Amino acid sequence: ILFADIVGFTQLSSACSAQELVKLLNELFARFDKLAAKYHQLRIKILGDCYYCICGLPDYREDHAVCSILMGLAMVEAISYVREKTKTGVDMRVGVHTGTVLGGVLGQKR
Repeated sequence: ILFADIVGFTQLSSACSAQELVKLLNELFARFDKLAAKYHQLRIKILGDCYYCICGLPDYREDHAVCSILMGLAMVEAISYVREKTKTGVDMRVGVHTGTVLGGVLGQKR
């Protein structure tokens, strides 16, 4: 599983207009979605400023860890590009966990 979140999102959101913030998030997450396709990732959720994806589902991949690391490195490059394009100090944290994962839907509604 790979997760990424924007560093200082609260401060960033108070420094930008709502329109600027939506434009920045759209630019960033659209790039991440393209990278996800390239690196065999399945985006499972965008939650505010957090982007979550997985590799190896629905079909197992022997190289799932490598694909996830390459995705993370490409995300770092993408954030640098977006930082320059938007003239903001936007930065991200990216984390990867490999191994067995158990997931499911909790509660009665999805």
